[in-house]
Amino acid sequence: MFLKHAVAAFLLSGVAAGMASAAPIELTQAQIDHLGIRLKTVEAAQKMSLSTLPGKITAPMNARLAVAAPFAGSVMSLAALEGKAVKKGDTLLTIASGDYLTGRSEMQQHKAEYQTAKAAAVRLRKLAKEGIIAEARAQEAEARAKQLKAALNALERRLSLAAADPKQTGVYRLTAPRDARVAVVDAEPGDMVDAMETVVTLETSADAWVEAKLPPALVGAVSEGYEISVAPGDLKGHVIAVGKVINPKTHSATVRGVLDSAGKLPLGHAVQVTVFAPAPDGSIAVPRSAIIRVDGKETIFVANGKSFDAVQVDVLALGAEMATVTGPVKPGATVAVAGVSALKAIAQQE
Repeated sequence: MFLKHAVAAFLLSGVAAGMASAAPIELTQAQIDHLGIRLKTVEAAQKMSLSTLPGKITAPMNARLAVAAPFAGSVMSLAALEGKAVKKGDTLLTIASGDYLTGRSEMQQHKAEYQTAKAAAVRLRKLAKEGIIAEARAQEAEARAKQLKAALNALERRLSLAAADPKQTGVYRLTAPRDARVAVVDAEPGDMVDAMETVVTLETSADAWVEAKLPPALVGAVSEGYEISVAPGDLKGHVIAVGKVINPKTHSATVRGVLDSAGKLPLGHAVQVTVFAPAPDGSIAVPRSAIIRVDGKETIFVANGKSFDAVQVDVLALGAEMATVTGPVKPGATVAVAGVSALKAIAQQE
């Protein structure tokens, strides 16, 4: 209602009476203030919004470390829960395991069997060289020694992942292999776990990634290095990987970006990811509020003192707040960003 009355007042006063749509709109400062017209200086566009995509915050793929139970058993206690920072060697949980106890007992037997087999292989190799026995016997002895050595190494590796509990026989501690933060705990006291089953997942980096779904129309239009922004949180980052294959279930490809900071958003948080491409030479960045359709054409009102020219532009991209346009507008020009509807009403009067 205010706008209609304001424009009508201008028309009655003869300010815009008889004005052609292409003619400049001449206003006084009082009229500008009355219509609520606000101005902004525009700049050359450095980037333009390609699209805003649904996504989620994720951990870097190479920064997650799965910690598995080397021996089957029953979880007795948890020492570190989700979100806790741990140092290398810190206890994550304890597991009671008969297999662990058996493995420790078998270690000495494996070592003795290997040493015996190794000595026999050396002796038979010497006899084979002297022609006393057949070459095949020496080869069989050496193969047997290698098999026992492989079995011994495998058992040693498994035992190295289990730290003995000094207070309880048959109980081992699963420890952090490096400094990290606990991301996921997949076991509770009383749970039975299988050998080599992942029970804890660690985050070894404070970096955060974002993963978004890229529609088929944009596959090939997004490249590594493109700038991204994430809402909520107003986070910034850049694209590090772009999938080229469309997932038949989601009908999209995957684009991943690394963020300068994850802010306060937790892993898995749903976000909106805006992808920016480099803007073409000669394009201008203007607030979206500056653009209005006049006679079916996208138009902005360029101020020259207290005069306003309706200038048609081509819109290349629309972001949440800014748009990238081309047209007869130079960087440094001043455009109306509020009161634009009133200027349109005046410009369309005969």
